[in-house]
Amino acid sequence: LQKNHAIVNFGFLSEANTYAWRGDAVSLASVQDHRFGEMRDQVHCWQAAIDADAQVFTTHPVTPPDDSTEWKDDGRPGYWTGEASMPRCAQHERAAIHIYQPAWDETTDDLLWNVFGYEPYTHAFVPQDRFDEVTQEGNWTFTRKGDGWIALWSWREPKFKVYDPAELATDSMEQPFDLIAEGGPDNVWVVEVGEAADGSFDEWKAALLEAEPQVERNDDGFTVEFESPSAGTMTFGSTDPFTVAGQEIDLGGYPRHQSTFGTIDHLDTTLTFDTSNSTLKLDFDAATRELS
Repeated sequence: LQKNHAIVNFGFLSEANTYAWRGDAVSLASVQDHRFGEMRDQVHCWQAAIDADAQVFTTHPVTPPDDSTEWKDDGRPGYWTGEASMPRCAQHERAAIHIYQPAWDETTDDLLWNVFGYEPYTHAFVPQDRFDEVTQEGNWTFTRKGDGWIALWSWREPKFKVYDPAELATDSMEQPFDLIAEGGPDNVWVVEVGEAADGSFDEWKAALLEAEPQVERNDDGFTVEFESPSAGTMTFGSTDPFTVAGQEIDLGGYPRHQSTFGTIDHLDTTLTFDTSNSTLKLDFDAATRELS
């Protein structure tokens, strides 16, 4: 079993470096470079959200959709819950690259494959009913709700799947919400978020359409280059480091919190947040809370 740890340790806990960026109208969060290629049972590796309903994420399904019209019916892991294989994720502020490349397949272990097989594709949750606007151009899918925008790109061609609500759960959604990238369980998804403060939605889309990610696939995995309109040149790979504008970015060891309100280092037990007219101090060793 030790040699097949990528398959069977899906319930074990380990350190996870999470990274989140939040603007006025949209947010993006990822777990950075966490257990690449391994199965996990109750996780999502990243999420872009405008509100509780208008959100986007990807998964690598373990099973097909459950034969049920009840939205809550899903395996642990299953179709929407968990990951058959964790992607290698790298995020910088409002842009991120997610590389799916399972660490095993049916040739690894016949017995375990019969129990821990997976679907031959990745997919994204893009609930069109819950956005004001959704368009597709090439391999890009653009969504907007209010002043928040989410753009998602797939290396493999993404297509919406139409569900029959009499047979499969749709959570009362009428438009397709399951964006599937068929062709293999290995894939690259790129996401960038924006908001009205950045300019017009059409200009933002045009900038992304001119920044088509460049992806190469070989026996070792993927290499990716993306000219992010917000971050500049981003490069990443299955084994390559993450760089932004030519500078290598550490995918761990960054502050626990960093914003205009202050910086909190990893494992700090005293947290101080400042605004122009007040300060909040939390001391977890002393179990005190001060507001001044």
